[in-house]
Amino acid sequence: MKSFLISTLAILLSVATIVHSGPIPDEFKDVAPDIRETCTKLTSVSTDLIEKAGLGDFVEDDKLKCYLKCLFDQFRLLSPHGFNFEAMLGLTPPKMTDAAVKAVKDCRDTTAKPDDMCDLSFNLHKCFYNSSPDQYFIM
Repeated sequence: MKSFLISTLAILLSVATIVHSGPIPDEFKDVAPDIRETCTKLTSVSTDLIEKAGLGDFVEDDKLKCYLKCLFDQFRLLSPHGFNFEAMLGLTPPKMTDAAVKAVKDCRDTTAKPDDMCDLSFNLHKCFYNSSPDQYFIM
């Protein structure tokens, strides 16, 4: 049950990553530090690069790309077939629906290097930022 709750919150946090600006919303503050710590440890990415990405400055860096993939992995939104936009929309809280639908429309055709989920995650985050820069945030 605890695992299900954490997974559900992680998926909702992924959606919030796309549709909220600035600070992480209160309902996600309990899980965000653990997810950030997990993904930072797995990738050894610089906190500075994460903060820059949150402001729209996406530095071409393999560790950052894989950090962004790790975030999606934590939210179970990636599969060998790519990003699961339908799952994201299905879990989007009603107040976030419009921004999430816009992000899907704007970013559905995002591409990456063949078989490189880190690159795809990076390109999707850039697209999500460009879709709604005033509403984007990153953990």
